[in-house]
Amino acid sequence: FPSHDSHKGMSDIEGIINGKFWSIELKIGKDRQQDSQKKREAEIKADGGVYWLLKWKGFEAFQEDFNQISNQINK
Repeated sequence: FPSHDSHKGMSDIEGIINGKFWSIELKIGKDRQQDSQKKREAEIKADGGVYWLLKWKGFEAFQEDFNQISNQINK
C-alpha cells in the first residue's frame, strides 16, 4: 500500500469535468492551506486545471461559492 504521504496536497474533491481537471479544497474554522496543498494548487493551475480554495463561512456563503463553481463549469 502507498504511504499516507503519497496523497499529500490532494484536495477534498478532485475530478475531470468536460475534459478539464477540477480541484476543490474546503477549509473550516482555523484550518489553513498547507504548503503541500499550495504546491498542488500551483501544479494544477500550471497544467491548465481549475483550483478552488473555499473557506466555510456558513451555508449561504458556501451555496454562493458552489453556484460560482457551477457557473464556471457550465460555460
